[in-house]
Amino acid sequence: MAAKHTMKASPLLLLACALAIPMAASAAPERLTVDQAVRLAIAASPQIAAARADVAAAEDQALSVRGRLLPGVHVSDTQQHYFTSPDISFAIIPHAPAATLAVHDINTNAFVLGAAQPLLGLVGLSDRYRAANETAAAAQKAEHALEADLTARVKTGLYRLFEARATAKIAQASVQQLSDQLSVAKSRLKAGEVTNADVLRIDTAVANARQEVLQAQVAADVARQGLLTALGLPLDSDADFVEPSSLATPAPPTLTDAERLASRDRPELAAAESEARAARHQSDAARWSLAPDIDLSAAYVHLEGQVLAVKDEAYLGLQLSWAPFSWGADWYQAQAAAERAAAAEAQVEAERRSISLEVASRLSQVEAAASAVDVARTGIASAQEAYRVTKALVKFGTATTTDLLSAQAALTQAKLNLVRANYERAIVEVALERALGR
Repeated sequence: MAAKHTMKASPLLLLACALAIPMAASAAPERLTVDQAVRLAIAASPQIAAARADVAAAEDQALSVRGRLLPGVHVSDTQQHYFTSPDISFAIIPHAPAATLAVHDINTNAFVLGAAQPLLGLVGLSDRYRAANETAAAAQKAEHALEADLTARVKTGLYRLFEARATAKIAQASVQQLSDQLSVAKSRLKAGEVTNADVLRIDTAVANARQEVLQAQVAADVARQGLLTALGLPLDSDADFVEPSSLATPAPPTLTDAERLASRDRPELAAAESEARAARHQSDAARWSLAPDIDLSAAYVHLEGQVLAVKDEAYLGLQLSWAPFSWGADWYQAQAAAERAAAAEAQVEAERRSISLEVASRLSQVEAAASAVDVARTGIASAQEAYRVTKALVKFGTATTTDLLSAQAALTQAKLNLVRANYERAIVEVALERALGR
């Protein structure tokens, strides 16, 4: 059984534990790795906390049903005082004067210790217990699915953050390079080597590059705020994140292997299968509820103050109860349970098909992203050579400033394309891992 969660630590305390270093309340936290960020996000998630409470409730419900499989014990003790009551008259010898026994103004006590063990009902109760266990298993798998979703969101957010930061660096380098060219162009304008239009073109390019820097910084801020929210940290927190050391990804599996892995590991499919099994057990239990109940019962009775009653007695017996006619209520309840089981089975097949489609789509996206990386690498090599040649031609006066700006813009765009392609491939790999249930 899963452990009960009775308290929840604050996100900042969890952050300190994740870093495993002493930290003052006012000190800025260290940078978080991907694994630390994921652990903190899971620990701080209210949705996952609610899911864990649902798991605990389902497990307790299963234990409650299991308890009904065992003998039930009941104890009662009744104390009574009779103020007035007619005397009891009886004849000991026929035709003789009747004897009188006074039973008023007395105290009586009846103590009963009884036990009952269901017999035929054990079959239906066993099905209800199995259904409750499967419901608890489904709740646990649903919790795992939430954790997997959150893990994928955190990893994706981290990649988006560092993609934006890398984009900002490239754009900032372009600003610096264009600013240097602008200074050279202004000097050449004074010497009469270029026109004012050439200077204005470079100045416009500088402004555009600065705009790209601002857009990338905004994207980085938005990604970071999303991560802080997922981790349960305040938006003004100083917490930061460790950039992934490598974006290299393993070769994806074949479609056949991917479908096999997803069928085995996806928590959503496992949850649907557990819910289907629970529905089948509920259907079986509902059918058994149509049969009579036969219980083995035993009791010990101790009486005080009752003159004619036996003081101590015990009995053992069988008790049968059955409601053979209820206007179809029990019958239709069993029918409804069977139909719910059929619906749950159909839901399993629908979930399996949905996962198969998702896996195939993610594999196609990974393949396309890998091709995009290869194209971007080829493009950046061509752009670098084109920029080198154009820069040399400008020095010899056989190329214009416009040509140089175009070559530089193409090189900057090629660098951006490579960065985005690498991070996009990493992001779709995260989506594929989620689809496979890893």
